Amino acid sequence: QIIKQMKKQLLQLIESHSKTTSAANGRNKGGGMQATSSFLKMDTHRSGSITAEEFQTWVVNMGWNITEEELELILGKYYPQDKSNSGGIKFDDFAHFIDELKHVDI
Repeated sequence: QIIKQMKKQLLQLIESHSKTTSAANGRNKGGGMQATSSFLKMDTHRSGSITAEEFQTWVVNMGWNITEEELELILGKYYPQDKSNSGGIKFDDFAHFIDELKHVDI
């Protein structure tokens, strides 16, 4: 139950970021753009994937203090097992993760 609530909070952060980005760009972004915008913001190494560190840093910068263990529970199967810059969550997996967050029931 707590993990489901945390997933909902994460979705709210991502949606909040998307609305802020959309307003700043003067555009209305849909679900696909929401994932794209968030992914690009998180991928600070510009490697084409998001490491656990990048994901956690973005979440903390958005104002949510989250532990690595909590992040691993929230990301589940999408959690990047390879902590180096060469591994991580690719965009397609990130988009699937966002879709799954939208369907979490509390």
